[in-house]
Amino acid sequence: MNPFSLPFTAGLACAVAALPALAQDYVIDAGKAFDGREVIQNARIVVNDGRMVAVGPQSDIEGPEGATQVDHTKHFIMPELIAGHSHAGTVQGLEHGGEHYSRETVTRDLN
Repeated sequence: MNPFSLPFTAGLACAVAALPALAQDYVIDAGKAFDGREVIQNARIVVNDGRMVAVGPQSDIEGPEGATQVDHTKHFIMPELIAGHSHAGTVQGLEHGGEHYSRETVTRDLN
């Protein structure tokens, strides 16, 4: 079992978002998963009450009894790519610059 990186946790949200209710258990089997450090072949991700509790090779991880099985064995699950640097409120149309910085443009960009 591998510890989870923050980018992996954020990226898994995409895979879990399609699940009907997170207040139950899921076992997601993927062809490959990237945990932020390495690619895991034949990966398994266990979600319990909306939280990831395990990620690693399917051979190493058992899901909880009664968990909903989700087959993503033909897919590669990876972290979401997040831009950690941005300038909220400085773009208006195709123009960029401090002259566009206002309460309205910041609010628009953050919503």
